[in-house]
Amino acid sequence: LENIRTLAPFAREGHPIICTEPAAVIALRQEYPRLVDHPDVAAIAAQAIDAGTFLVQALSHTGVELTAGSLPLTAAYHTPCHTRALVSEPPYLGLLRRIPQLVLEQLELGCSGMAGAFGLTQANFATSLGIGRPLMERLAQPDLRVGLTECSSCKLQMEQGTTTPTLHPLKLFALACGLAP
Repeated sequence: LENIRTLAPFAREGHPIICTEPAAVIALRQEYPRLVDHPDVAAIAAQAIDAGTFLVQALSHTGVELTAGSLPLTAAYHTPCHTRALVSEPPYLGLLRRIPQLVLEQLELGCSGMAGAFGLTQANFATSLGIGRPLMERLAQPDLRVGLTECSSCKLQMEQGTTTPTLHPLKLFALACGLAP
Protein backbone atom coordinates (compact mmCIF):
# COMPACT_ATOMS: atom_id res chain seq x y z
CA LEU A 1 0.00 0.00 0.00
CA GLU A 2 2.98 2.33 0.45
CA ASN A 3 3.51 2.48 -3.32
CA ILE A 4 -0.14 3.36 -3.84
CA ARG A 5 -0.07 6.08 -1.17
CA THR A 6 3.08 7.57 -2.69
CA LEU A 7 2.04 7.40 -6.36
CA ALA A 8 -1.69 8.13 -6.13
CA PRO A 9 -1.56 11.94 -5.72
CA PHE A 10 0.65 12.24 -8.81
CA ALA A 11 -1.43 9.80 -10.86
CA ARG A 12 -4.68 11.59 -9.94
CA GLU A 13 -3.12 14.86 -11.19
CA GLY A 14 -2.27 13.18 -14.51
CA HIS A 15 1.49 12.92 -14.01
CA PRO A 16 3.16 9.95 -15.66
CA ILE A 17 4.58 7.25 -13.40
CA ILE A 18 7.86 6.58 -15.20
CA CYS A 19 9.48 3.19 -14.63
CA THR A 20 12.95 2.11 -15.71
CA GLU A 21 12.09 -1.57 -15.16
CA PRO A 22 9.56 -3.14 -17.54
CA ALA A 23 8.41 -5.50 -14.76
CA ALA A 24 7.42 -2.44 -12.71
CA VAL A 25 5.19 -1.17 -15.52
CA ILE A 26 3.49 -4.55 -15.75
CA ALA A 27 3.05 -4.67 -11.98
CA LEU A 28 1.46 -1.22 -11.86
CA ARG A 29 -0.69 -1.64 -14.99
CA GLN A 30 -1.77 -5.26 -14.76
CA GLU A 31 -1.00 -6.85 -11.40
CA TYR A 32 -1.99 -4.11 -8.96
CA PRO A 33 -5.51 -3.80 -10.46
CA ARG A 34 -5.99 -7.57 -10.09
CA LEU A 35 -4.52 -7.88 -6.61
CA VAL A 36 -5.34 -4.69 -4.75
CA ASP A 37 -8.78 -3.29 -4.08
CA HIS A 38 -8.01 0.42 -3.80
CA PRO A 39 -9.71 3.40 -5.49
CA ASP A 40 -6.41 4.86 -6.78
CA VAL A 41 -5.08 1.73 -8.46
CA ALA A 42 -6.81 2.52 -11.77
CA ALA A 43 -5.29 6.01 -11.92
CA ILE A 44 -1.82 4.63 -11.22
CA ALA A 45 -2.26 1.90 -13.85
CA ALA A 46 -3.32 4.49 -16.42
CA GLN A 47 -0.24 6.63 -15.75
CA ALA A 48 2.42 3.88 -15.59
CA ILE A 49 4.83 4.08 -18.51
CA ASP A 50 8.22 2.68 -19.43
CA ALA A 51 11.01 5.28 -19.36
CA GLY A 52 12.06 4.52 -22.93
CA THR A 53 8.53 4.93 -24.26
CA PHE A 54 8.11 8.12 -22.26
CA LEU A 55 11.35 9.59 -23.63
CA VAL A 56 10.52 8.67 -27.24
CA GLN A 57 7.04 10.21 -26.90
CA ALA A 58 8.38 13.32 -25.19
CA LEU A 59 10.99 13.88 -27.89
CA SER A 60 8.45 13.45 -30.68
CA HIS A 61 5.80 15.70 -29.05
CA THR A 62 8.07 18.50 -27.87
CA GLY A 63 10.33 18.78 -30.88
CA VAL A 64 13.35 18.77 -28.57
CA GLU A 65 16.26 17.05 -30.26
CA LEU A 66 18.84 15.36 -28.09
CA THR A 67 22.05 15.26 -30.03
CA ALA A 68 24.03 12.14 -29.35
CA GLY A 69 27.78 12.21 -29.69
CA SER A 70 29.75 9.41 -31.26
CA LEU A 71 30.35 6.19 -29.41
CA PRO A 72 32.59 4.00 -31.56
CA LEU A 73 31.82 0.64 -30.02
CA THR A 74 29.82 -2.50 -30.64
CA ALA A 75 26.91 -3.18 -28.30
CA ALA A 76 24.35 -5.97 -28.10
CA TYR A 77 20.79 -5.24 -26.97
CA HIS A 78 18.68 -7.95 -25.32
CA THR A 79 14.91 -7.40 -25.23
CA PRO A 80 13.50 -8.57 -21.89
CA CYS A 81 10.36 -10.71 -21.86
CA HIS A 82 8.55 -8.02 -19.85
CA THR A 83 9.33 -5.45 -22.54
CA ARG A 84 7.98 -7.83 -25.19
CA ALA A 85 4.75 -8.01 -23.16
CA LEU A 86 4.46 -4.20 -23.22
CA VAL A 87 5.43 -3.14 -26.74
CA SER A 88 6.01 -4.64 -30.17
CA GLU A 89 9.19 -2.64 -30.81
CA PRO A 90 11.48 -1.84 -27.88
CA PRO A 91 11.69 1.96 -27.59
CA TYR A 92 15.35 1.83 -26.63
CA LEU A 93 16.33 0.56 -30.06
CA GLY A 94 15.24 3.84 -31.67
CA LEU A 95 17.10 5.88 -29.07
CA LEU A 96 20.27 3.82 -29.41
CA ARG A 97 20.17 4.02 -33.21
CA ARG A 98 20.56 7.81 -32.86
CA ILE A 99 24.10 7.34 -31.53
CA PRO A 100 26.68 7.88 -34.29
CA GLN A 101 29.27 5.12 -34.73
CA LEU A 102 27.49 2.77 -32.33
CA VAL A 103 27.26 -0.65 -33.92
CA LEU A 104 24.09 -2.06 -32.40
CA GLU A 105 23.16 -5.71 -32.59
CA GLN A 106 19.67 -6.70 -31.52
CA LEU A 107 20.02 -10.10 -29.93
CA GLU A 108 17.26 -12.60 -30.69
CA LEU A 109 18.54 -15.45 -28.57
CA GLY A 110 15.52 -16.08 -26.39
CA CYS A 111 15.05 -15.61 -22.67
CA SER A 112 18.03 -14.80 -20.49
CA GLY A 113 16.94 -17.65 -18.26
CA MET A 114 16.66 -15.56 -15.11
CA ALA A 115 12.85 -15.33 -15.39
CA GLY A 116 12.41 -12.91 -12.51
CA ALA A 117 13.67 -14.67 -9.40
CA PHE A 118 13.63 -18.17 -10.97
CA GLY A 119 17.37 -18.22 -11.66
CA LEU A 120 18.28 -16.89 -8.23
CA THR A 121 17.26 -20.05 -6.43
CA GLN A 122 19.76 -22.83 -5.82
CA ALA A 123 17.35 -25.38 -7.27
CA ASN A 124 16.95 -23.48 -10.58
CA PHE A 125 20.36 -21.84 -11.00
CA ALA A 126 21.88 -24.46 -13.35
CA THR A 127 18.67 -24.62 -15.41
CA SER A 128 18.60 -20.83 -15.76
CA LEU A 129 22.22 -20.81 -16.96
CA GLY A 130 21.34 -23.43 -19.55
CA ILE A 131 18.41 -21.37 -20.80
CA GLY A 132 20.57 -18.24 -21.03
CA ARG A 133 23.64 -19.96 -22.48
CA PRO A 134 23.17 -18.70 -26.08
CA LEU A 135 22.88 -15.12 -24.82
CA MET A 136 25.92 -15.39 -22.55
CA GLU A 137 28.00 -17.07 -25.28
CA ARG A 138 27.31 -14.15 -27.63
CA LEU A 139 28.14 -11.61 -24.92
CA ALA A 140 31.48 -13.35 -24.31
CA GLN A 141 32.61 -12.73 -27.91
CA PRO A 142 35.49 -10.23 -28.12
CA ASP A 143 33.82 -7.92 -30.68
CA LEU A 144 31.21 -6.78 -28.13
CA ARG A 145 32.16 -4.03 -25.71
CA VAL A 146 28.86 -3.83 -23.84
CA GLY A 147 25.55 -5.61 -23.40
CA LEU A 148 22.35 -3.60 -23.04
CA THR A 149 19.03 -4.39 -21.40
CA GLU A 150 16.50 -2.49 -19.31
CA CYS A 151 15.78 -5.46 -17.03
CA SER A 152 17.96 -5.77 -13.94
CA SER A 153 17.38 -9.52 -13.57
CA CYS A 154 18.35 -10.05 -17.22
CA LYS A 155 21.46 -7.94 -16.51
CA LEU A 156 22.43 -10.29 -13.68
CA GLN A 157 22.14 -13.26 -15.99
CA MET A 158 23.88 -11.55 -18.91
CA GLU A 159 26.91 -10.91 -16.72
CA GLN A 160 27.15 -14.57 -15.64
CA GLY A 161 30.19 -16.20 -17.15
CA THR A 162 31.42 -13.16 -19.07
CA THR A 163 33.45 -10.05 -18.37
CA THR A 164 31.35 -7.97 -20.76
CA PRO A 165 29.50 -5.32 -18.75
CA THR A 166 25.76 -4.86 -19.22
CA LEU A 167 24.17 -1.41 -18.95
CA HIS A 168 20.66 -0.02 -18.98
CA PRO A 169 20.14 1.53 -22.45
CA LEU A 170 19.31 4.89 -20.84
CA LYS A 171 22.80 5.00 -19.32
CA LEU A 172 24.46 4.54 -22.69
CA PHE A 173 22.12 7.07 -24.32
CA ALA A 174 22.78 9.60 -21.55
CA LEU A 175 26.50 9.08 -21.97
CA ALA A 176 26.27 9.69 -25.72
CA CYS A 177 24.21 12.87 -25.12
CA GLY A 178 26.73 14.22 -22.62
CA LEU A 179 24.26 13.84 -19.76
CA ALA A 180 26.28 11.29 -17.79
CA PRO A 181 29.99 10.80 -17.04
